[in-house]
Parts: sequence; C-alpha cells; structure tokens
Amino acid sequence: MDHAVRALQQPELKGHIVLGMQPSTRTDELQTAIASCMAMNKGLRIQVVSEISFRLLEMLDHGAVDVAIACRNQEERLPEGMVQHTLNLEPMYWAGQRAEDFSTVDEIPLVVSVEGCSNRDAAETALKSAGLPYYVSFMSHSWEGVLGAVSSGFGVSAFGRSELSDTHVVLGEEHGLPPLPMLRTVLRTKSR
Repeated sequence: MDHAVRALQQPELKGHIVLGMQPSTRTDELQTAIASCMAMNKGLRIQVVSEISFRLLEMLDHGAVDVAIACRNQEERLPEGMVQHTLNLEPMYWAGQRAEDFSTVDEIPLVVSVEGCSNRDAAETALKSAGLPYYVSFMSHSWEGVLGAVSSGFGVSAFGRSELSDTHVVLGEEHGLPPLPMLRTVLRTKSR
C-alpha cells in the first residue's frame, strides 16, 4: 500500500477513477490508501464499485470501471491491452461449521455464490475432478450470505485464507475433501 501511495504522489492526479473490487476484499487498508491518495491529489475523485470478480472484469472490458481488483483461481491469458499485477497469492481452504467426514455422505452440501465466482469455480472444479458428488445447498448473491450460510451449517465452501472467519472450521483431505488451488488477488487495468 505504501508503494501504491508513493506512486500516486507525483505528478498530482486529477480526474475520476472507478475502482471495482469483489465483496470479499478486506477494505480497511484499501480505504486508508484511497483516502491518502485523495488527500494528496485534491483533483482526484475515486468511486468504488463492489461486484463479484467475473462481473468486474466484464465491466473493465466494457469501460464501466477503470481498475479492477479481482480474485482468480487459475492462470489465464489476458485480453489485449490489459495490464495485471498480482497483489496477493494465498491458499484456499474448505470451511464448514464443524469438523465432519464427507467421505461417508452421498452428496456434499456446497454453499456458493453466483456462477462465475472464483471461489465457486474452485470448489466445483475440485469436487468434479475428484469424482465427488455434491449439491448446492445454499446460493447467495451476497458474500455475507455465503459466509453466514457456512457459519450456520448449510454446508461447506471454498475460501481464501484471508476470507475465513472465526466461526469457520477449516476442513481438508482428512475430512474427505479434495485439495483446492491457490487464490490470486489481481489488480487489472487497461492502461499502465
């Protein structure tokens, strides 16, 4: 964050920037950095839009946002003219309300966000690759809905380490669940 603030100090920035970020982004440090940038650049206006990653990237493609902070769980080829920087790389974990052996269930109850969400894609791909049957027990458009459903015992979901809450129990292969990919948080824009 310090590096980003220093980079924005000179020359003074002016104009309007629309920053898109997924709802699971921890915003406390980001809000401090944005406030510092605006304080140093009196002519700069920043608007933050919260949306799931794949929609943010579509919005970036269509010019509705200038910068997107999004999660990706696999390497992908960047569209022409896009610039991307990895901000964070962290392991993903299965999480549930309690420790449970899922190798003995007919179908694994899966809590997910909407289709296209990186966490949902990672969970479904891992389960399908391992040949494990599952069903969507809870689907929410809001990130808080997914977190709450897992904490309430609707099923399991895949989270990056920084997305886990104190109410989640981390689960793994010893609970009958397959390994998950790394979760990459990226900053993507059309210009440097």
